[in-house]
Amino acid sequence: MRNLLPVLFVLFLLVALALATAVGIVVFMSGATNQQVATVLTYEIDRTSLSEGDWVDTADLIAAIDARLNPGFSRVATVGEDKEGRIAVGVFGDDPARRAHVQRLLSLAGRLEIHALANSEDHQPLIDRAQKAKGREIRNQAGDLEARWLPVHEGVLGQLETDSAVIRRGDQAGFEVLVRHDDLNVDRDSLKNAEAITDQLEGPSVVLRFNSAGQRQLTALIEATVGGSFFVEESMYRLGIVLDGQIYSIVNLTGYYPGQDISPSITGNYTSQDMENVAKILNGAPLPALLIPGEIRKVTP
Repeated sequence: MRNLLPVLFVLFLLVALALATAVGIVVFMSGATNQQVATVLTYEIDRTSLSEGDWVDTADLIAAIDARLNPGFSRVATVGEDKEGRIAVGVFGDDPARRAHVQRLLSLAGRLEIHALANSEDHQPLIDRAQKAKGREIRNQAGDLEARWLPVHEGVLGQLETDSAVIRRGDQAGFEVLVRHDDLNVDRDSLKNAEAITDQLEGPSVVLRFNSAGQRQLTALIEATVGGSFFVEESMYRLGIVLDGQIYSIVNLTGYYPGQDISPSITGNYTSQDMENVAKILNGAPLPALLIPGEIRKVTP
């Protein structure tokens, strides 16, 4: 019996440790999820953000929103569908800052593209046809897409004042810029990471770093844009960084030389919070569609 005492003591300690761990996990999970929903944000799918024939599975959309808002064990909201078929996001707690954080995270789907902007030196025939076009897409006689008019985010307007981009007034308030179509696919799939920084010259920005395949695609796009110039001295060569079909930044290629690795940055009239939000969205999975915010209602206990 005396020999069994150490064994029993060890077993007692192991059981006590297991119970303490279990209680700790329950308390931790309780702290993460046992909160009152104070505000419900409702959203609908922006059908105009979908290509013709595309559709979005509501369950997939809800799962994508939940993953963006609640990474890991940190939960700030519930996500589901209300009786009207809208996406309902229940924000925990009555903190306006938390609610605003959730709204910012859902303001973008997170689809990233980079394309060359048209310029009057190299693309005047295309520009002439684009300026007569009724819609946003410009196609050749065979029906192939050659260029698109894309709306410009208000944070880029300062860059347009001295820019050589081809600009027109949009159908709604704001401007549109003519962007050339290409098949190089410099997009979200080849993005390695996005980092929000504060540059001394540019201010708050997001640096985009691509994987090796993406860097090759980006280099091919740049060299096709500048036409094989050994050293770019002309300021007319520009790339547009496009988020969800809207130009968020314009990259000046002046000073580029062949073979140079480049990490383009999203810059403009943006706050640090804006850029941190964009970086977080780009570093996660994109939503399958843009969302249109709707009714906001308070939940009384």
